[in-house]
Amino acid sequence: MDTSDPTALARNRPGCEATAKLVDNKAMEVGYQIMVDCDEAMTPVRQATARWLLGRAVLLTSGLGFPLTQAVIARFGRGGAVAAEGVAVGLLVRDCAMVAGGAPRRLRPFPAALLLLELGAAGLASIAGLAAIRRPRQSLDRTSAGMIEALRRGAVGLLFGLHTYRFWIYLQPDHGRRITSADEVRREKPR
Repeated sequence: MDTSDPTALARNRPGCEATAKLVDNKAMEVGYQIMVDCDEAMTPVRQATARWLLGRAVLLTSGLGFPLTQAVIARFGRGGAVAAEGVAVGLLVRDCAMVAGGAPRRLRPFPAALLLLELGAAGLASIAGLAAIRRPRQSLDRTSAGMIEALRRGAVGLLFGLHTYRFWIYLQPDHGRRITSADEVRREKPR
């Protein structure tokens, strides 16, 4: 049975019913939304709940990012440091892609500034992490090694703090975006 077609799902299940409803979505396009009243189908309320739960789970994971990276490094040593470095580099690449894609122009000034600060923190965390991974332990005295480790920890802590705060802003109804005239028209239009 084709589960991607909600009307087919409703036809092939006893007690299920499909209804089509004319909707006007945020992009101001008119279309039909198929509603299936059946346990196997994901209703819009269940989808919204799932999105909300997923967003909060990602926010929690982001908030625990710094202590998790420290625990991984403490538990797995150099391999854990390489994994933590991979996370920092991944956030650096993501932030670079967002800046290159023009995200700061579409965001309000504060979230845009946070994105640029996060980009800098990710770069610093990546460089400090590479220095910590690449250096032989015997080549640096204790003071130099301690300063590099303190710099790495500070940069990773700042990176995850900024990332978590930005993600919390993106979970808000306006997603941190600038309000344009099209948004104002959409708000005033009766639903």
